Amino acid sequence: QEFQGYVRNFSAKKKIMMGLRYSSSLLRILVLCLFLFALGQRPYWLENTPSAEERIMMRVLQHEQIKQPPAASARLSNPTEVLVSSGKIYASEFRQNRVVFAKTATREGRHEWRVFADRGPHCRRQKQGGVDCAILDGPWGLACYEKILFIASFGSDQVLAFSKKSRRFLYSLGSSEDLDSPEGLAIIDTTLYVASFLDSRIVAFDLTENSSSRTIFSGDPIDIDYNAGIFISASSRQKKQDNNYLPQLRGPEQLLAIQTPKYLLVSSLHNDSVLLLDPIAGALLRADLGNVVDGSLGMAHVPSHAAHLFRYDISQQNDLLLLASYRDDDVFVLDLYADPLEPGLAATSLGLLTTTADDRHIANPSAANSLHRILRGPAALALDPANPASLYVACYESGSLLFFNLSSSSPHQHVMIESVSSSGSTTTIKNRHEDAKKEKRRLINEDL
Repeated sequence: QEFQGYVRNFSAKKKIMMGLRYSSSLLRILVLCLFLFALGQRPYWLENTPSAEERIMMRVLQHEQIKQPPAASARLSNPTEVLVSSGKIYASEFRQNRVVFAKTATREGRHEWRVFADRGPHCRRQKQGGVDCAILDGPWGLACYEKILFIASFGSDQVLAFSKKSRRFLYSLGSSEDLDSPEGLAIIDTTLYVASFLDSRIVAFDLTENSSSRTIFSGDPIDIDYNAGIFISASSRQKKQDNNYLPQLRGPEQLLAIQTPKYLLVSSLHNDSVLLLDPIAGALLRADLGNVVDGSLGMAHVPSHAAHLFRYDISQQNDLLLLASYRDDDVFVLDLYADPLEPGLAATSLGLLTTTADDRHIANPSAANSLHRILRGPAALALDPANPASLYVACYESGSLLFFNLSSSSPHQHVMIESVSSSGSTTTIKNRHEDAKKEKRRLINEDL
């Protein structure tokens, strides 16, 4: 009996020792695998297993082979920018993280909003190898170059490029090292200009070559006091020795390109300024355009040959500037090149608020009665290149896009042809910036 008990105890100890040896062997194998992976090598039995980068490439290849699905229907909400190109209207929706499009008001057929690009992520193979991935986080500025639509992504500090025809993602420009919350976009010739909001810079990208960004103008950066809910100066972070430093440039938002001559207009709601710049020479031409309008934001350029459509006693010789007042809920027109030394620089209201329901041309009379309610927070303006008398007004606070015929018989009674119903949001531009920057800082703190 003692011998049998000894045998049983020995067998139990042997099993325990074998288990420990087996566990130790597994541990050694695991440590070896981790060591090989750290060296960038995989064990021979995992050689046929795709790596993380290869799996991403496989997904991109599958995505490229799949036909792009039809654009989903959408409802416009809090537009921050509007662009008219090739018979289509494009509008960026900051809070919805998407860009939508529809036919222009003068085209026949249904004018239904559809999604052009959503948040993503969007990935695409690059010619030099690898994969370029980006997300659309807080879209703002829009610009067209040939068959490409550029979209500024406020939260991800990038500019995303999409094919206008297929709506597929092509590539991205910039990073957090180049941009800090980009907003407005504009293109002159083959150069894309970007308004970098928080660090108060105008950044340029050459679209004909894969070149790095260039700072064209710089000003004093801004920051947000979340306790007080206000924007504060952060000039201590700015290198005043930067080239073309402009103290008037603070928090640039909308950009507007003038092709002849090659000038650039920059508006800032928070600085109450509109600057006329020469990006080629790096010069400030005038800084008084924003003094005549309270809360300047959206802009549109009217060339001199189309000035007669407005029938105003400002100037029929020079180009005109349409300027949206975010605070007064109105759109004004002024002479872009009026001599600042003469008392002729003045803004005249387009009279968009005087539309009445008695006008027979109004498609929806009930909507005209509520125009004062719908035309709230105009953030962007756009003229149809095919019809300079067609004005589109994107209203952020009411979530509406309004269309006006500027060549109507009464110059101060412009007719509202089409409006997109309000989304009911009362969020202001200031609230939008605070919410977006809080979210951006939260993501940075989480190292995402």
